[in-house]
Amino acid sequence: MDKKITRRELGKLGAGALMAGGAILLGRPVRADSHGKITDYPDQAPVATAVQYKEKSELEGKTCENCMLFTAGEGGRGKCTLFMKGTVAAAGHCTSWAAKP
Repeated sequence: MDKKITRRELGKLGAGALMAGGAILLGRPVRADSHGKITDYPDQAPVATAVQYKEKSELEGKTCENCMLFTAGEGGRGKCTLFMKGTVAAAGHCTSWAAKP
C-alpha cells in the first residue's frame, strides 16, 4: 500500500525541520575558547554598556580580580559570568562588582 504525502504534510515536515534547525543554532553553547577581549565581540557590547564595564578600575580595591563573578585566566585577564564570550581585564571594573567571600 503506497501512501502519498500531501503538500500540506510536506509543508508541516519542512516547517518542523526549520524550527528544529533554528532551535539548535540559537541554543548552541558558546565555545569555551573565546579568549579575546569582550570588546572583540560586538554582541557583548550591550552587556558591557549596561554594567559600565571598564578595562581599568577607577575605584580603589574594586577590580574584577577580587569580584566573585571573575575567574582568573592568563595574561591578567579572565572570565566573567556576566559575559558569554571573551575575557575581562583583572584590573577592570563594572557596576555589578561584588566582593569575593
